[in-house]
Amino acid sequence: MRPLAFFYEGKPRFLDPLVQVVSLVKAPVFVYGVPRAPSLEALRAMEPLGVLGAVFEGPGLSVFPLGSNSVVNVAPSGLTPSGSNLVAPARSGLEGVVVDAEGQAAGVLDLVYPVRGVLRGQFAFGVALDRLLSAHAGARALWVGQLLFPMAPFLRALGEVSVYAPSYAEGEAFLARLPGRVRGQVVLRPEEAQAFALRVDLLIYGGGVFPLSLVQPFHLLLAFAEPGERVRGLVGQTVGEELPFLWAQAVLEALGFGGGR
Repeated sequence: MRPLAFFYEGKPRFLDPLVQVVSLVKAPVFVYGVPRAPSLEALRAMEPLGVLGAVFEGPGLSVFPLGSNSVVNVAPSGLTPSGSNLVAPARSGLEGVVVDAEGQAAGVLDLVYPVRGVLRGQFAFGVALDRLLSAHAGARALWVGQLLFPMAPFLRALGEVSVYAPSYAEGEAFLARLPGRVRGQVVLRPEEAQAFALRVDLLIYGGGVFPLSLVQPFHLLLAFAEPGERVRGLVGQTVGEELPFLWAQAVLEALGFGGGR
């Protein structure tokens, strides 16, 4: 049995799904929770100590800033439907980490593991989100609320994604992270958004204000933050409850269990 460190802040919601999936695939892994953010030195010490890797979950989007050896919170909570991942920036905050394509696309990591003296990193939640939305391939979607830029590249299975944005510049910046064939429109005015919502299959909620006037009984809802009971009562169906388990599967695959490396 090799240990897998699960660093978390607040109440962990991905810990139980990870333990369940480890048991399901009979992986020789012992998951142990660490109720704090990791230091960069701790991650570098994983291989000498025989630690398989480290995953992160926390109350907000957290990163390793340049020149820092600890994780700090830099954004509000609400990154996943059942809690938010604690992630590190893929670009340059973790010196010497080899980042996979998904982490590069997102610009963040939620999994770091050593391989023969090299630290590798992945954004496993992005893999999970891509798999979830593959079941809704071709659907037209409207993003509502806070723009979660790390999520954008993983909306690629959808047919078209438009965004109800606070400004044209912010909306365009979000859409620029999507493949060209998926990019929809930037919607700015409330009446525009209401009309546009009638033409989409899926509402994706990133947190913040969620106008009830957008919600229709035929809509699917993917919520990265709690939308409230009124929204849940109006929408046709919510999706994404399985994301923590898809995330756990992606973590184990990256670590070499169930089709990974």
